[in-house]
Amino acid sequence: AAKVPAWRCGVSSPGSLEMTDASFEAGGLGNAASAHTAQVWPSPSSREARPPLALARADRVARSLLRAIPEGAPRFLVAGGLASLFNWLVRFPLSDILPFELAVGVAYAFGMGVGFALYRSWVFPGSTLPLPTQASRFIAVNTAGVGVVMISAKLLVVAVESSALLPISTAEGVAHAFAIVLGAVLNFLGHRALTFARGAAASRSAASG
Repeated sequence: AAKVPAWRCGVSSPGSLEMTDASFEAGGLGNAASAHTAQVWPSPSSREARPPLALARADRVARSLLRAIPEGAPRFLVAGGLASLFNWLVRFPLSDILPFELAVGVAYAFGMGVGFALYRSWVFPGSTLPLPTQASRFIAVNTAGVGVVMISAKLLVVAVESSALLPISTAEGVAHAFAIVLGAVLNFLGHRALTFARGAAASRSAASG
């Protein structure tokens, strides 16, 4: 490499040293340093164009989960949550005058009325089945559901009480809440397939009775 003359270094003062572009390129270092910098430090635009691998994988997983959610499920969760909350809250005053198992059943009946109105108008609109058929099937599906809720609530409250970890009233509330969740899952499947069926499914359902 050519020797850089001292006068090309451009010493402006004893405390500062400024090297000109000509003196830097004279040693053949300019292009090499630029190439090395380009390899080690990608430009801001390239870093922004390529998201991190973990973020891309999380996005793919989220999209897969959204595609896996059945149609109507989000609205069913909201409507069912409101009906279940009403169901759960009503049970407490009913337990003051009724045995626990019967209070659960009566509270479930109140929740049924709220649920039918919300499901028919908001969750499963457009069903071609007549209203009487919808009502009768809604009662049938929920009657099966109330049996599941009552039996599972009783089994759960016995299990929680036997552990002696919670007071009786708290154990009943926890057991009832878990039983309501189980009943809600079964209700969604039954109402989508039977109570509020649409199109060809409704025709087959009506023909079968």
